[in-house]
Amino acid sequence: MTSRRAFITSVIGSVLVAPATARAQPAGRMYHIGHVGLTSPDDMAPYLQALEEGLRELGYLKGRNLIIENRSRRQHHGRDVRSLPADLR
Repeated sequence: MTSRRAFITSVIGSVLVAPATARAQPAGRMYHIGHVGLTSPDDMAPYLQALEEGLRELGYLKGRNLIIENRSRRQHHGRDVRSLPADLR
C-alpha cells in the first residue's frame, strides 16, 4: 500500500503541474500533464485513473486533447527523483 507521504507528494505534484483552472478547451490543442511519483506505477494506478476520470468530466480526453506522462522513482532505478521532471518536457 502506498504510504501517506508518497500519496500526498504525488497529488501535490500533479496539482502543481495541472492548469490553475481546468476547463475544456477548443479542439485542436493538445495539453500535457506530467506526473512524477515516488512509488511504482501499479501503486499509483487507482489515483491516476481518478485523475483521468475527473479530467474527462471537464472535457479533456486522453489521446484526443490530453497527454499524461508518468515517471516513477522505481521505474528509473538509482536516479534522483528531482531529475525526473526534466524528462517530461
